[in-house]
Amino acid sequence: MVPAMLHGDIDSPEDYARIQAEVQQHHRELVTRSINGALDRLIPGEYPVTPKGVQALVKRFMKQTEPLERDRNRVRAHRYERHFDARHFQSLGDLQGQLDIFERLLGDLYLVLTRNAFIFHLNFHASTDGTAKELADIMVHGSINSAVNAYGVARKTNKNPVPWYYFHRRTFFESPSEPKEGGES
Repeated sequence: MVPAMLHGDIDSPEDYARIQAEVQQHHRELVTRSINGALDRLIPGEYPVTPKGVQALVKRFMKQTEPLERDRNRVRAHRYERHFDARHFQSLGDLQGQLDIFERLLGDLYLVLTRNAFIFHLNFHASTDGTAKELADIMVHGSINSAVNAYGVARKTNKNPVPWYYFHRRTFFESPSEPKEGGES
């Protein structure tokens, strides 16, 4: 893609109108290329889009993100059940590839559905302290909302001036476990 380059003097209203028309044409072409490229990535070689093409997109997305689904269902969310299988564990590096698939899909859907140009790029910086715990919360609890329900709703306090749910996650795991029936711990 070549950016629009404008130079020279605007000597008349006709020059201003011409330059304005050129910039608008460049923008229309940019938006068209963005939308067409996104549509071709979503449903290759099919226009107009049919329900069969959308079903193929869903199948392809499910196949591409199957490693993440296996990690959640066979490792993290059900680690104490019979179908636990550590072979499906995804490292943070592996999760980056899965997040790239989500990012591309969401960006392309946004372009096609809004008929607009949009630069969609997430800066993913994996942190073994924060990101891994948050992804594990989502995988174990199913959503941040469920994690909040499990750990308790965070309230603004002097110790927690910005009430993020993970304050309660930390206190939840740091608190001594309650004694079980019969005095066991």
